[in-house]
Amino acid sequence: MSNFTAQWNSLAARLAPGLKQNASRSFMPLSSRQGATVTSSPGSSPLPNVWVEKGVIWNVATNLAIGFTSYSSLTDFVSAARSSFPGYGLESGPKKWYTGAFSPTDMPMLVQKSTKLLLIWPSLVSIPFAAKFLLELPVSMVYNPASGSPALAPSTAQSFQALSPDGQKTFQAKYLLFSHVANSGTGIAAVFTDLVQFGWWYT
Repeated sequence: MSNFTAQWNSLAARLAPGLKQNASRSFMPLSSRQGATVTSSPGSSPLPNVWVEKGVIWNVATNLAIGFTSYSSLTDFVSAARSSFPGYGLESGPKKWYTGAFSPTDMPMLVQKSTKLLLIWPSLVSIPFAAKFLLELPVSMVYNPASGSPALAPSTAQSFQALSPDGQKTFQAKYLLFSHVANSGTGIAAVFTDLVQFGWWYT
């Protein structure tokens, strides 16, 4: 396990202890585990491989933060990521990159400048413009932003059932990961691919 992967595991454990407690076993609805309480409407099913804790929407197969239920939960995540990886150069999107119509509130990013890699979680209303925003950055994208898509369909993200420390509940995403990897919301990969596989490389 690389040092980066170990630290990312540590970050996930700190921000989502419920997620980490379930990572060692086959992921299953809380209703099938002894003593769990499920609060959901009859007939509804939780999204597969999705866990929501402290406002972070996690893909349990990858430890990938595929979305957030609020801007504050997103900024808390970015802040925790920055402090958890000293020496890796993780930071929010540079202010000088926001020169057009969109602000850091519309198109928040986590950037690793040393390797020229970024993750971006546009707000739901900004997702249709995410590709255009990436093309207008003062850097060149390795992948074509037009090939990007959100980790969850915006229509699904507006109201979905997911497992959480309080059982199965209804959530609404405010921000979604925009990635060039199709089906990044349910894909299976190593933890390190949070940045390497699902991020946007630039030059």
